[in-house]
Amino acid sequence: MGLGLMTRSPIPRTGILRRAMSAADVFDRIESAVKSTGWAKEESLGRFLSFNRCSDPDKTPLLELLLHPSAEAVEFRVSEKRVVVSAKTSTVGPGYHAAVVSIIDEIGMAGFEWDWTEDDNSSGDETGYSTHRNFSRLQQSMAEFFGNLMKVVEEQVFDEYDGSAAVNVRMDSQRPTGMTGMVFPLGVRPRSWCVAAGESPSNYAMEF
Repeated sequence: MGLGLMTRSPIPRTGILRRAMSAADVFDRIESAVKSTGWAKEESLGRFLSFNRCSDPDKTPLLELLLHPSAEAVEFRVSEKRVVVSAKTSTVGPGYHAAVVSIIDEIGMAGFEWDWTEDDNSSGDETGYSTHRNFSRLQQSMAEFFGNLMKVVEEQVFDEYDGSAAVNVRMDSQRPTGMTGMVFPLGVRPRSWCVAAGESPSNYAMEF
């Protein structure tokens, strides 16, 4: 459960014959573009930057871009005709979401033509930020999601997991033991906190 984004681009073509780039060349170009972004050059953020090349279970070439220790990877997949980017961003919040969109924009300057609409013409950005670029609206979208998530946590997760579980935490992250409460990226919160956050999400979203 989370908010995120998806966009896609035709594979860039190069040379006199305008042949589509190979997956390796596409990933080389993406990595080079990312390394030139403000995020990569900012010491406090760039030190978390890493890349991992692998394949999906169906053997689709995959580049994982890791930007933040609390975030899941931004994923770039190369099929026969296009590059598809997807990311879950609500784990870290609206500032991270805006940063990922900005990074994708900068990658686009390296020859990628991003299309933010899905096959049903809906936005590939679940917050709509890639279209309206209004950060206040993005914050509101994330706060609404957060409030709804807290209601689900309070009504279902606490009882199902005997009062201790994790929300918006990477699966491979270390978690505290011997504590009762919901584990969030910034710490453990009791059930009463989740109830209050579900009722007034804007007052608690920053702490989340």
